[in-house]
Amino acid sequence: MKVILGSVLIIFVVLWTNPGEAMKLDSSPTVFKLLSADGSREIGYARFDTAETDKLLYVRGKYQFFSGDYDVDEAWLKPAQHAVLPTLLKYRHVFFHSDGSPERLSEADLNRGQGTCSVYKNGAVQRASKTLYCPPDTYAGPALVFPVRAFIRQNVSIGNEFDSFNCSPGPKIYALQISTRTQSRWTYHAGSELEVSVKPRRGLFDVWIDPLVPRVHLWFDPAKDCEFIGAESMRYYKGLFF
Repeated sequence: MKVILGSVLIIFVVLWTNPGEAMKLDSSPTVFKLLSADGSREIGYARFDTAETDKLLYVRGKYQFFSGDYDVDEAWLKPAQHAVLPTLLKYRHVFFHSDGSPERLSEADLNRGQGTCSVYKNGAVQRASKTLYCPPDTYAGPALVFPVRAFIRQNVSIGNEFDSFNCSPGPKIYALQISTRTQSRWTYHAGSELEVSVKPRRGLFDVWIDPLVPRVHLWFDPAKDCEFIGAESMRYYKGLFF
């Protein structure tokens, strides 16, 4: 496994779905390695914890880098009852320096339609808040896994497009598109893989949007019921690639 990406992959390893059944969470803690972009060295680890009640799904990921920096990435969702997928209610991702002071913060309250992106530097904070229109298919952080997982498993009726909250660098809702490529050869896994890309939806303004939204590449093993095996992306906009 090359990397576990904080803003996307939390539930891939703890979520299991059977055709015709609602999505369920495994509450067991899970730990993975974080590798450098070239895969030559280990740069940290990630731990994922989940909780589920009748009214709320909660997912928490902590990304600990050997440099001392760390992230806490959280998502709160309304469980899927009559809807096809669970609905994102709130998202919060905090990036910390090694001394525990915050480096930046991305958060969204989808009920209120409010997004905030903050950067902390030299004792001051640069904060951008914006009222946003959040379509029902809007996801962020660990919640991005729901439309992606449903699309590749094809056990529910869902297309390959959805919306996402992102700080790139300010609070925005982007239209994203899922695409797949079979028989992709990935350096860090022996055998054939299913490669999944999540990128801005094709359109007139791609030339301006593409540089703002970090593209995410995920790999699954089709021989093992699309088991997640790894990913590549950035820590945040213009941040560490690993």
